[in-house]
Amino acid sequence: MELFTTAMLNTLLTHSKRQAEELMPEIIKRLINHSTTCISKLRMPSGNDIWAPGYDGVVKCDLTTKYVPEGISVWEIGTSDNSLKKVNADYAKRTNEPLGINPLAAVLILVVPHIWAHKKSITAWESEHNDWKEVRIYDASIICDWINSDILTYTWLMETILRLLLLTIQEVTKTWSEFSFDKNSLPGFLKSEFPITIEAPTDETKEQERVAEINAEREAIGNIQTTDIYDYTEDQAERLVNQLIRATHLMSVAARCLPNFEHMMQKPEKDKFVETIYSLPNRIFNIWANETNKEIDGIFDFFKKQSQEYFARKKPLSDDEIKAVLQWSALSLLLDLYNLSVFFSAKETTMPLLSKFNYAHKTTYSIEHLMMLERKSSVNSFLDEADRIIDGADSLLEKTVVKRVIEHAVINRNDFTHSQLDRVKSKYLPNKQLQQRIMAQRFALLNKGDE
Repeated sequence: MELFTTAMLNTLLTHSKRQAEELMPEIIKRLINHSTTCISKLRMPSGNDIWAPGYDGVVKCDLTTKYVPEGISVWEIGTSDNSLKKVNADYAKRTNEPLGINPLAAVLILVVPHIWAHKKSITAWESEHNDWKEVRIYDASIICDWINSDILTYTWLMETILRLLLLTIQEVTKTWSEFSFDKNSLPGFLKSEFPITIEAPTDETKEQERVAEINAEREAIGNIQTTDIYDYTEDQAERLVNQLIRATHLMSVAARCLPNFEHMMQKPEKDKFVETIYSLPNRIFNIWANETNKEIDGIFDFFKKQSQEYFARKKPLSDDEIKAVLQWSALSLLLDLYNLSVFFSAKETTMPLLSKFNYAHKTTYSIEHLMMLERKSSVNSFLDEADRIIDGADSLLEKTVVKRVIEHAVINRNDFTHSQLDRVKSKYLPNKQLQQRIMAQRFALLNKGDE
């Protein structure tokens, strides 16, 4: 059984704060019920009822268990990131207003579903607070141990979290359309078609740019402030760049879930996860590309106004040169998003699911599937799929992306035969200089692996 870890619990709390507030009491209630048959009283509102006044939970148990004490216990359940502040506040509140409970005859249990990482240990904190019969703190480590000891709660929780993840992704991206190579839907800066080639800078140029970047970073470093992406205010959370960051994180979580938990999923959920793995990278990229296109004039002005010394250029960049760099960088982002999804999702156990999906009707899906084949199929199957895509490609952009995947495979896979390399060279690398560069990188990597 895959253990339920504190990282999983943290993901639940950070991605779906409201759902976590409603879910945590239900988790604890199920754990209590499954711990013993000697529960004679249990009140712990969950879901839409968490607003109910009073303790988060009141339990009477006729037998002592590992996690549920004998007699009356009252429970306070928090989801705040600041565990110490939460337990101090709950302790003071319930000690001053015990609501008819005799503290000297009851156990106060404070649930804080984050790792306790404070200077004072849990044991030390508990021993210093003696206004009750006993005080306990259950942090993320204790909660996860409890969950992993209860197969019924574990199974229910994993199924619930998987559903919540899909709902959260749908909520975040519900108005986002997918990227397509269709000329009618391409952002303007991606519509111009000309061969995208990036000239490698000289060693002197690279050193000049490196020094310039270091100096610029030193000037800016004092003005940079960082904020955890899940500590945003509501206004910050609505900013598009923060939504993109969150969606990218959700994408990586969804990709991890498929190989780890597909055995627990019903068919509709499996299908939805597979569809998300193919579609979400394109939704994220499409939003980014269209927002970039809105600022394209400013981006062009930025490059044109920079000093020639900073970029070590002998002449000002032309519009086409700037557009070529932007297109190359954009395609790099698209491939990185595909790779993030593919890296975590494409495993031996999941490839049948990913390959059954109807990826062939969209070039974007086909390219992502090609990257899956690069990782998990034979070279011939990989090349056959590449041929299918590029033979049906209508635009230079599509062909450029496919060729970049091919180049990556040639450099990184060590099982290409001579005839397969000749096949690649003749169709995808007709330029002799490009052939030499790619093969030099391939041999350098192979030689490094043999060391």
